[in-house]
Amino acid sequence: EYIPVTRISERYRSSKSKRSFELLRRFYDGITSFAFARDTNVASWTQIGEESVAYWMNFISYSKWNFENKFLLLQAEQSYTNGEYTEAERFYEASILSARQHRFMHEEALAYELYGMFLCDRGMADKAWEQLNKAHQKYIEWGALGKAAHLNNFMRWVDPKYLQNM
Repeated sequence: EYIPVTRISERYRSSKSKRSFELLRRFYDGITSFAFARDTNVASWTQIGEESVAYWMNFISYSKWNFENKFLLLQAEQSYTNGEYTEAERFYEASILSARQHRFMHEEALAYELYGMFLCDRGMADKAWEQLNKAHQKYIEWGALGKAAHLNNFMRWVDPKYLQNM
């Protein structure tokens, strides 16, 4: 699922693209790089993620409204990758709150989803399912029905009721 995003990002990594595209590219590049770092234990993925965090740090002073939730989500993924689980939870929750306060519904959904995946990996099925369900509802509310259906398929494997019957 991350491979297509990474291929697109790699294509534009060295180009002089427009600032708004570059901001989003760096954001998703960081998210996917941290996921790859956790899956592969390849240091170069962590480095790309950390470069994204550093890049985003510069933009908070320009517009907390637009950039805070994204920066917090990158910090959550970085903390998770570095094994700093308490910090990761704090950053996920702060990112969700910021996205909600600033009315970025799609980014609130993404933060809930990544938080749910984090909790899943940590073995907290009940709490993970709760966060994934919130992400699912936000994706539906936003109109991303395909994404909501994709997440719903994954959630069946995380549902605590399902896991108890295995």
